[in-house]
Amino acid sequence: MSQQEIARALVLIDRMAQDDLEDSEFTDACTDALAKVIEAKREEKPLPEAPKPRSPEARAAGQGP
Repeated sequence: MSQQEIARALVLIDRMAQDDLEDSEFTDACTDALAKVIEAKREEKPLPEAPKPRSPEARAAGQGP
């Protein structure tokens, strides 16, 4: 991964960040996962494992990340 790709990825994360959210019920698992992938690539480490998908019932009920 080139330095330019890393810089673009970091700019994308910064643009997507929402610092004004205060409630702990709001989480952004996608941005957190993307940041972990970028950091692993930057440090030339193995990529993190993908989380197991939630069941359709859990997604419908809004449970868990």
